[in-house]
Amino acid sequence: MSQYQLAVEAEMSRASISNIELGRHQPSLYLLYVLCEILGIDLWQIIPSVNEIKQSNQEGNYFKVLKEITELDEKEKRRIQEIINKMN
Repeated sequence: MSQYQLAVEAEMSRASISNIELGRHQPSLYLLYVLCEILGIDLWQIIPSVNEIKQSNQEGNYFKVLKEITELDEKEKRRIQEIINKMN
């Protein structure tokens, strides 16, 4: 499916789809569900697993992962960082 086709079905612009793909836009959880429904996949297929987050944490990229999966405010990010740190 092209970006244009996905954008039409999701009632968005093609540029918005491109920005999501490039990591410039953080889609809401609702939008992720909509896109997954259109693409015929489950949300869990695009959300990183705990192990992937742990690995990213070890590499110092955990905020990048969090930023890409949902729009979190800074307080939520810090709380998740604390939880991940406790897992290590």
